Amino acid sequence: MRRYTKHFLIAVMMAHGCALAIQAQSEQTKPNVATGVISGRVATTSGDLPPNTIVFVSTLGVAAPPRSALVNSDGTFKIDGLNVGLYRVWTNAPGYITDTSPSTSDNRGIYRTGDSVDLKLRRGGVVTGTVLNSNNAPVVNVNVRAFRIKDENGKSSEGNTLARERLTDDRGFYRMYGLAPGTYVVSAGGGSRYAMTMRGGAYDTDAPTYAPSSTRDTASEVSLRGGEEVTVDIQYRGEQGHAISGSVSGVPAQQGLISYGATVTLIDVKSRSMFTETSAPMNNNYAFAFYGIPDGEYEIAAQQYTGARDILGSEPKRIKLQGADIAGISLTLTTMPAISGRVVLEKTPAADCVKRRESAIAETLIAIRRQKAAKPNDPKSAAPAVDQTPLQFAEQSAEAVPDDKGEFAMRNLHAGIYRLNVQMPSAAWYLRSIALGADVRALDPSLISEGITLKNQSVSGLTVTLSEGAAGLRGRVTAGEGQRLPAPLMIYLVPAEKENANNLLRFFEARVTSDGRFTLSNLPPGDYLILAKPADDDRPAGNLIREDAALRTNLIRQAENLKQKMSLKPCERVEDYELAYSPATKP
Repeated sequence: MRRYTKHFLIAVMMAHGCALAIQAQSEQTKPNVATGVISGRVATTSGDLPPNTIVFVSTLGVAAPPRSALVNSDGTFKIDGLNVGLYRVWTNAPGYITDTSPSTSDNRGIYRTGDSVDLKLRRGGVVTGTVLNSNNAPVVNVNVRAFRIKDENGKSSEGNTLARERLTDDRGFYRMYGLAPGTYVVSAGGGSRYAMTMRGGAYDTDAPTYAPSSTRDTASEVSLRGGEEVTVDIQYRGEQGHAISGSVSGVPAQQGLISYGATVTLIDVKSRSMFTETSAPMNNNYAFAFYGIPDGEYEIAAQQYTGARDILGSEPKRIKLQGADIAGISLTLTTMPAISGRVVLEKTPAADCVKRRESAIAETLIAIRRQKAAKPNDPKSAAPAVDQTPLQFAEQSAEAVPDDKGEFAMRNLHAGIYRLNVQMPSAAWYLRSIALGADVRALDPSLISEGITLKNQSVSGLTVTLSEGAAGLRGRVTAGEGQRLPAPLMIYLVPAEKENANNLLRFFEARVTSDGRFTLSNLPPGDYLILAKPADDDRPAGNLIREDAALRTNLIRQAENLKQKMSLKPCERVEDYELAYSPATKP
């Protein structure tokens, strides 16, 4: 395998970066409806905001670089000249990480123009140490990597585990800062995780040595708390690794002056982490090679950014490396499928309380998330028996903002089952129906309960209908004298009308806070039964009640026995509802 010039590799990296940036977005041109402002404040848990803190704002649904602004000394910021729409807002400061404590916002960092945003940072952890050889001499300019394998709560990382990299200095010393708390393994040796950089170091063909001086199977696990600094020393083994090589086919003919080549990714199956990636450039007939790979089981797959806002992908291949190089691997690129449709804003003459915003369509977000594949012998799942999705995309997600005609598309997806989520333009709207086919007003329960199945072909004709006049409910759950509320606790709304018993869009749930408060929004007007019930502590946020038929049946039965009924009128906002908790709702 030949070495390539620095300038060529930089071009490949830039193209790959563009591909990642647009992969989970719908690239549609947004009309210049109006301009607006997003402002707010950045704070740290320790109160020592660095002077070089930056806030970034990127437009959802548009493939464009994010806007940015330096944060003022008092923590405030302001970004103006923004078109009406949806934006993702985040902040960055060297050595700090985003605070994801339960008290922070749960809207995934998505805001509208005119919003005031509160962002919070906390100091990250540090892993430092030295890399010495068997003679205790420093190993200079060797690549050191730290893999986060568990979060701070001890939950194993899923999907494509991220790693931090540093080179040792002339003392064999390295230091990585700004790390998220959790459990790490640290290694030295082998090429960069992003082998496209191809530094050509003396240790690139070595198999990694894991701290303290072992293979991955016996590596020490390092616990790191927020703001903590831990020392991890490595005695370098200097063992030769193996090579994996092959070629990529199915690359479209060159268009224009730039050829994007392909990117090949190597995933360690056991840890589900990306071991490294490299390029398969045009001027080498799309051949690729990895060096310094230790024995183990890997998954290899290729992708290519076409320059036309699409990505081609190959089916993943599993390989087992044991004592020898592997050559001749062939990866074939094919077009990746998409899910497309339109959003319809339904006028509701009966809801004379609403005042439609012209920007509503631009402030609607359609999101999907690929559900985890079930085991092949799981009879309760509709997931394919053999999951051909690369491990790095096992929980792939995508978002789209409709254009001015209401049309949207989510491209570059892998086969699987996707769950749909709709973020309303405001509290005045509710989800009226989801349909796939000619009858756009017909509610298809399977799209909600079972998700959208995507195979090797795109799915089109999805219609999402929103109606005006949504209601809202805020309140709290109270315990009887001498009693305490169980934790965690969920609040549920189920339809009281018999004709809506199978309308899954009339079922809602929300987690009750520690002080007993809850909020439910974007509710269709109508009659409901309400109850509170203990929940599984590991249950994620979302309307999972819509996916669990047994839970719905059980909740309806319990709610009918409790007879806690309420009626919500169009646009009604109930702010101080009080629900007495009944232990009879325990499982």
